[in-house]
Amino acid sequence: MSMLGIDGFDNYNSTVDMLSSKATSTRAFQWTAVDDSFIQAGTNFFNYGKCIQLGYGGPVATLTNHIETGIWGGHCHIPLGASMVIRLYDSSAWPFSSQCCLFLNSDNARITARRTSSYYIMAPVDTDFAATSNNVFPVNSTFFLEVSCTIGTSSGALVISVNGVTVLNLTGQNTKYTANAYFDQWGWIGGPCQIDNFYFLDTAVQSSGTNPFNIFQGSFGLPRVFTSFPVGNSGSEQFAPHPGTNTNAQNVEETAMDGDTTYNSASTPADQDLFTITPLPTGLTPLYCQVKAAARQTSAGSLSLATVLKSSTTTHVGDTLISYQTYTYQGDGTPVDPATGNAWINADVSAALIGYKEIA
Repeated sequence: MSMLGIDGFDNYNSTVDMLSSKATSTRAFQWTAVDDSFIQAGTNFFNYGKCIQLGYGGPVATLTNHIETGIWGGHCHIPLGASMVIRLYDSSAWPFSSQCCLFLNSDNARITARRTSSYYIMAPVDTDFAATSNNVFPVNSTFFLEVSCTIGTSSGALVISVNGVTVLNLTGQNTKYTANAYFDQWGWIGGPCQIDNFYFLDTAVQSSGTNPFNIFQGSFGLPRVFTSFPVGNSGSEQFAPHPGTNTNAQNVEETAMDGDTTYNSASTPADQDLFTITPLPTGLTPLYCQVKAAARQTSAGSLSLATVLKSSTTTHVGDTLISYQTYTYQGDGTPVDPATGNAWINADVSAALIGYKEIA
């Protein structure tokens, strides 16, 4: 079991930002289709940061591997009269055939599972194979949805949890539409619904017969993705700031990437910047830390960059990725503190330094 990625959408101002992502070994998906907008999360939704308001075509996350069993979760808000659809796609079967598709209908607050060959929300070829009872999620109110799905003909499984309560638990089900027992794309549809605090795992731990959401130190409960932005130099910066009147931290302390307006640059391998960050709110228990950076190289070549996370005296360097000539995001994460090998604690996350390093 591994974390394929998390996203809180706080560093996006446009769909271009969201699409500017690259997959790494610890962030094994990237957004490839988005028809959405980003709004400030109000007190009636997710309390802080930004959330994404769904459109009618995406977003779609493309995975770097074929996934047989996946677990994902996120905060959802479905207004009265609206519906949300969550699809697991097999991209080899045009047009984006859905192995398993969940339809969340606000009219009866019911979740229906179906298989379909259509990209769209409803189609005559839809095959419903399971449904919850009515009123399993609150309409026009925030709830946390978690889903575990295994793709298979007679070995398929589906578990759905709302706010930590299991509302559907099926085994021995046909959860696939195509000839392949996997999915490699995942997406939401359903304006004007909102989503936030998204995570994705590649497999469930079910060998003991326990709840598949008992990951790490127990149930995720109602997790949130909190974005800590750089707030100050650590004193070991080696990149050159542009403009030079700014500190390096000021050039990357931004809630959305501003391209070449403010940036830091280097041309020497092993140069790196490290920054102090916004501390976590008190009372939060960290489950996973991911460092995300946007970078580009100014000419064709094989220059590469990696994200860096320093906890105490231990430095964790992420995947080395060749930079494009246009800005792209890369992110690497760890579920344990590299300094101790144990689960993160709040104070150590808040005291960590984050940054980036030119590799070659």
